[in-house]
Amino acid sequence: MYGYYIIPFNKEDKNDIYLLKTLEVAVAKATRLSNEQGIFATRVNKVGNHMETSVNALNEEGLEARIPLTKKGKPETYGYPDLKVMDKNGRRTCLQYKTFSIKRLGSNQRTFYFIPSDMFKITSDAWRRHLLISFEIIEAQRNNKNCYVSINWRIYTLDKLKVNVKHEFNASNRAL
Repeated sequence: MYGYYIIPFNKEDKNDIYLLKTLEVAVAKATRLSNEQGIFATRVNKVGNHMETSVNALNEEGLEARIPLTKKGKPETYGYPDLKVMDKNGRRTCLQYKTFSIKRLGSNQRTFYFIPSDMFKITSDAWRRHLLISFEIIEAQRNNKNCYVSINWRIYTLDKLKVNVKHEFNASNRAL
């Protein structure tokens, strides 16, 4: 869509294996820390915004993680990807975080979507590996307050993700 290439994650490549192992350690650490405190969000679908705080854990494990910049050079937290990560070999990976409830696992509810934008955060071929970290979330209590915790997570590669294309015409109230 924007003319950039994706390199598939290669489970036989020693550098990809190292990246995966490092991500697993960092995500496990970040999940433990966030579960100790609990994630306080107004709705379950807002929990993913708090999971992005794993930037510190990623950096502590030797990855260079940061909020992506748009083509205009401004950091942007909204949209795909959530984070850009560089490993010890200078290889770059896009990370997307998603949360889900087991109650909705079999539903047709949209989980992942991409919207073309002027604020697109994939700005070159250099950001080639695209991974998604999916967190299973449940309700819990911390200090007698309702919160959310992650009880499971998985890392997926997006290079073979099958998607549906939804063509849509729309207009704002102002345009009408």
